[in-house]
Amino acid sequence: MILQWINEMGVARHAHPDFWTLQMFRKEDQIVALGRSEITGMNPEKGSLETLLGRLQSDDPQARASAAWTLGTVKDREAVDSLIWTLADKDAKVRGLAAEALGKIVDGRAAGPLVFALKDRDPEVRSKAALALGAIHESKAVDPLIAALRDEVAAVRANAAFALGELRDRRAVAALTVILRDSDPMVRHSTEEAIRKLRGQV
Repeated sequence: MILQWINEMGVARHAHPDFWTLQMFRKEDQIVALGRSEITGMNPEKGSLETLLGRLQSDDPQARASAAWTLGTVKDREAVDSLIWTLADKDAKVRGLAAEALGKIVDGRAAGPLVFALKDRDPEVRSKAALALGAIHESKAVDPLIAALRDEVAAVRANAAFALGELRDRRAVAALTVILRDSDPMVRHSTEEAIRKLRGQV
């Protein structure tokens, strides 16, 4: 679905693959550590960004994940198109970090693809896509986020509620009021906070 949207919109894909081999230790920690080392070694030359964009096409999923995390930290809008393509990566961790990065960069071009990512088969991707849509503040995300309040995974429902609070669109009040009775305390807390924001109490 995301690939169909990308092709219809003509998003340019970066075409410079760079293969980066890494040892597998603790996956999450190493992705962050590698991303931080990338930032430390970066210089103002465009070559640094080009290298990271190339690594999004590495054969190594950990390399792609680290590149996505780093691009989100650097917040360079030239990375948006490549990160949009990465939302269709075969590895769920990479897709999730791409969604997270797009939320940090905050560029409206990512809103459509992130809406599609709300239906990703992996709940972590859906959860991060919801947060990213809240950060981007696109009104087109309101209805898809309301639909995500019915997700089977509590973390997705909670992040969808949080994102709706960030968007501050009063169309969401009725749907949020319904899930105040959610069985999960995390969802209820996020929903209460969102309603307070929508009513101008925060």
